[in-house]
Amino acid sequence: PVFTPMMAGAPVWTVAQLVSEFFEVRMIDSALEINKDLDLLLVIHPKGLSELTQFAIDQYLLSGGKAMFFVDPLAEADRPQPNPENPYDVPVTSSNLEKLFTAWGISVSGTEIAADMTNAMRVQIRTDRGVEQTNYLPWMKLEKSNFNQDDFVTSELNIIALGSAGSISKNEGASVNFSPLIETSTEAMQMPAEVLQYQREPAQLLADFKSANRKFTLAARLSGKVSSAYPDGAPTADVN
Repeated sequence: PVFTPMMAGAPVWTVAQLVSEFFEVRMIDSALEINKDLDLLLVIHPKGLSELTQFAIDQYLLSGGKAMFFVDPLAEADRPQPNPENPYDVPVTSSNLEKLFTAWGISVSGTEIAADMTNAMRVQIRTDRGVEQTNYLPWMKLEKSNFNQDDFVTSELNIIALGSAGSISKNEGASVNFSPLIETSTEAMQMPAEVLQYQREPAQLLADFKSANRKFTLAARLSGKVSSAYPDGAPTADVN
């Protein structure tokens, strides 16, 4: 099953099409209870999930279910329709499940993206001197040194391209087992996602770069016992 923000009649995302070639896929827009016989729950770019659906996800995992979450501070592939009542509104292209993640002991950046000087993708730009190549910090070309070689999910990966990716971290004092799968280099920083809505000039982004001199985790495996985000039981109202 896949929770997605796709509108009715909208094209199915490529990732869902690819997964369906190898697995039986059931699309779920909302749910009060998730079937426990699932092999895996995919939650992809979950914008505006109701409280009841988040409760269903929480209970599914606490009962031993397995899931993969893909949340994004700036989903460049998400192109929502403008608000006809206010065409100047900036469309929401981010997703997060902060209530669930906090209860489980992790934080996922909702407003910042990872920028990596070492792994920045090379792009072509036009200048007064003609076409030149330069680093574009929000896009990363990650290789073996960025992958956890001790985890079967990433040990055989060679290259992954990521654009405008957020980072994930374990909260202080959390009991969850947190194993990084994909990381930036140490020559990296977090950049406000909103900057890319107004400034995509590679040269300016490079000029503003200030390394945090540490790695940022882009994907992680979580395991162990966690607390419910709903200790008092199911929410009484279905509030987005």
